[in-house]
Amino acid sequence: MSQEGKRERSIAAYRESMKDARMAEAPGRIEFLGNHVDYNGGKVLGAAIDGKVCALALPHDEKTIRLFSETFEEAVVETSLDDLSKQKEEASWANYPLGILWAMQERGLAPTTGFNLVFTSDLPLSAGLSSSAAIELATALALLQLGNHSLGKLELSKLCQRAENEFVGMPCGLLDQGVSAHGEEDRLVLIDCLQENFSTLPLPADTCLWILDTGIKHDLVDSLYSPRHAECAQALEVLR
Repeated sequence: MSQEGKRERSIAAYRESMKDARMAEAPGRIEFLGNHVDYNGGKVLGAAIDGKVCALALPHDEKTIRLFSETFEEAVVETSLDDLSKQKEEASWANYPLGILWAMQERGLAPTTGFNLVFTSDLPLSAGLSSSAAIELATALALLQLGNHSLGKLELSKLCQRAENEFVGMPCGLLDQGVSAHGEEDRLVLIDCLQENFSTLPLPADTCLWILDTGIKHDLVDSLYSPRHAECAQALEVLR
């Protein structure tokens, strides 16, 4: 067989192996109004940005799952569908997709066979752009495709919020996941968190938003976010 023939056979074999793969992406977000207001039932305003997380899910016949991120290429995580234990240290990035899988299992939406899940991203980490929400949504959208399921944007946002609240352990509101799920080009996302109502507002024509890197890291899991959440709850009780 000629070299060209071998090449064509290799390409055909690769395409055959990838025919069941599913891909999804979700954007990061910026926040205009409402920091710490979302989980107190207020109104928040944000916008999706062009930076995204992409998730590629490839199913296989085993019960194992393998998670790989180009951002954390030294921290590949391999576990079982029946053992969604929280990861620690360098592998803790995987708690976001694992949390999504856990939340999907709770609702009967998760894949029943194993898969490989590969993430790529052009969102900077710990920059206040909600890369964690983006990886959650991208994971959910890719895995829903594997199981031939679908969710509306609100249900999707709430599933991802639950994963972050109950699995990751971050008591966030709907702002991050909601803006990522509902974002549209050249539009702001307005969320009434009490009514769980979403709407979009047009940006003025020719608007250009600049996002600057201050060099200050914004890592919610290891920050004062949880104590601030408790303080806001106390303040809300006083105001009521």
